[in-house]
Amino acid sequence: MSESNGKNNKSSSTVVGNGKGSTDNVENPRKFKKNDSVEIQNPEGSVTETILQDENPDVPEEDVTKEERQGLMKLLSKAIGDVTAVTLPVTLNEPASFLMRLCEQLQYSELLDKANLLDDSSQRLMCVSVFAATLYAVAERTCKPFNPLLGETYEFVDPKRGNLKFIAEQVSHHPPIGACFAENDNFKFWEAQQLKSKFGGNSLDCVSLGSMNVYLKRHNEYYRWEALKTTVHNVIVGKIWLDHYGEAEIKNITSGEKAVLNFTKCGWFSKGWHEVSGNVLDLKGTPVIQIFGKWNESIYAKSIGTPPADTSNMSKKEAKQVVREQRKEEKEFKKQVLKNLTAEEPLWVHTYKSLDPSKLPCKYMGEWTTHSLVITELTDEMRKILPPTDSRIRGDRYALEKEDTKKAAAEKHTLEEKQRAEEKKRIANNQTWVPRYFVQSKQSEHDWDYNGKYWEEREARLARK
Repeated sequence: MSESNGKNNKSSSTVVGNGKGSTDNVENPRKFKKNDSVEIQNPEGSVTETILQDENPDVPEEDVTKEERQGLMKLLSKAIGDVTAVTLPVTLNEPASFLMRLCEQLQYSELLDKANLLDDSSQRLMCVSVFAATLYAVAERTCKPFNPLLGETYEFVDPKRGNLKFIAEQVSHHPPIGACFAENDNFKFWEAQQLKSKFGGNSLDCVSLGSMNVYLKRHNEYYRWEALKTTVHNVIVGKIWLDHYGEAEIKNITSGEKAVLNFTKCGWFSKGWHEVSGNVLDLKGTPVIQIFGKWNESIYAKSIGTPPADTSNMSKKEAKQVVREQRKEEKEFKKQVLKNLTAEEPLWVHTYKSLDPSKLPCKYMGEWTTHSLVITELTDEMRKILPPTDSRIRGDRYALEKEDTKKAAAEKHTLEEKQRAEEKKRIANNQTWVPRYFVQSKQSEHDWDYNGKYWEEREARLARK
């Protein structure tokens, strides 16, 4: 085993996507053999080279941990075209579905509430842009959620957050696509994620197809942006870590304004890791608000002085009047921006921190927060109103939450076999799966629109009880 002080140029590490841990739709995987060399790349800049040994693939479920991942290398090396074609040990999962992860992204939705209440369009775009950055705060967790079954759903309701309602559905299995829609008194949010991945070396490269969308009700404004690039390092050997990077362009489709944020790629000795910076631009393309900070800690913003007006063709009296008015407007704008907690104080702070493992009810809840626990909570009262397709009720997920790994593995196998049998039946009958609550968007083949039926069905279901 050898180690170098700097990053090796041959290291395979560039991914695209949201970093939520899914390895679906993987292209061109590298096949590993005994004595192959694999690089372990660390965020501080070092690269460790290790020689793979032939390990026993038949590892008991309870003996597999995220750190050790014993036997996983050999399992992955047999995969052809799709890593998820191989059944992985259930203990490599966390007791949550990918649909739950989609909901967990909205942990800082109060930024959208705030945006809806602001009168200035630049400040609204500022809040929406910071919200877009906060989506990656939950995407730093490296545990793999369960892949949703076709037709699986997940609902979340929180009256305290402006009557927030969230619904997600797995609308496709090949390729895997999860669609979601959320709404409260101030906004609507929707997205569809199809993670396309490329596996090679000791890293995973993914692309998240589809877009993220926000609608502010008070202003009748529609915002849209696409996901970042992501690198998942050390997926086979070494400690897994993620790097989200690239440029995000958040567009106010209604007004034509936009914000451009740059997420810095992790450099030597962790330089730039988690950093985000950019500007909110007016209709002329002039920066008016600067945004900067770290998407896993806190983000700040400050107003940028507007360029002086062109007074070359004006009389001295007219020029003085224009300059005076411009300074007055700029002073008022800065006053309003400061009023909304920017520059001196962070506009946003990452308050949902990982809980101490001793405070978590399950050892497989790695890096979970209080919000993660709320998202996965299943009470007896919930069981009475949730549909049988809800992620909370999945037998494998619930068994893993209770640390019954043997039952979780058996339940997972049963569910996957049932899904395969149903797929074969549809193929034999020349039938196509039709999602229940989402329809493919006319704007893009990668986007899905909510049809409004879920909550109607829920109300009818409650009325019958």
